[in-house]
Amino acid sequence: MMNCWHVLPVRLHVYFLLMPKKHAALPSTYGRNINGLGNTLPNIQLAHKGLKGFFQHLGAHAICFQECKMPESKMSKEVVMVDGYESFWAVSQPPKTGYSGCTTYVHKQYSPTAAEADNLGSSVAAELGQDDFFGDRPDIDKEGRFVLTDLAEFVLINVYVPNAGDHTGRARLGFKCR
Repeated sequence: MMNCWHVLPVRLHVYFLLMPKKHAALPSTYGRNINGLGNTLPNIQLAHKGLKGFFQHLGAHAICFQECKMPESKMSKEVVMVDGYESFWAVSQPPKTGYSGCTTYVHKQYSPTAAEADNLGSSVAAELGQDDFFGDRPDIDKEGRFVLTDLAEFVLINVYVPNAGDHTGRARLGFKCR
């Protein structure tokens, strides 16, 4: 099977949620805030000879990373096309390129039937019958915070919620609670 990767347009630090569709043996999952994939890769290379070795070490079929901080322009073939896996990306858009970002790697055994990013204001709202469920919020749509993959047996949601700020005013609290 050919490897593929997808850069998905962007959205919401909940590591992942599983929603079983039917009774079946679910694949193992792993989620981690890595605070910069570019900074983490040298350690993975030293310890596991690359992402594939790391994924095999984890024994996980689906791997979710948050806060990848990797702009599309810096993505290499080795990062996006890991042998035996598909990858799905939500990357931050200008002016905040290289900020936040999520990626989900899925073993080819569980190749997704669909994948989306930045769909809370559209797909979910439409399913709920509410066209304007979250309103027009283009600012939250540009931070690379949400990847959804439909793996047939279950739906995997990889979410990175914005920090509300660490000072008294909590400047981003309102943004986070939307």
